[in-house]
Amino acid sequence: MNTFRKMDDLGRVVIPADIRERLNLLEGDRFQALEQDGDIIFRRSEIECMVCKEDAHVEKVGRAYMCSICREAVKSSLR
Repeated sequence: MNTFRKMDDLGRVVIPADIRERLNLLEGDRFQALEQDGDIIFRRSEIECMVCKEDAHVEKVGRAYMCSICREAVKSSLR
């Protein structure tokens, strides 16, 4: 499906909701913008823990990502 968007005066382009949902993109996710052969490519930067911002041992928890240490801390606090 092709979806067309206009860039606003600040250079922002909205990613359609269905694409954000399919790719599990969340507010605050970081991207790298690359120019390649006249096209713009956005790559999600490495996934990091939503709590401590570490990028090691990160797994998806619901719609967010958490490292093993923070997951265990949350589990412990729920007991």
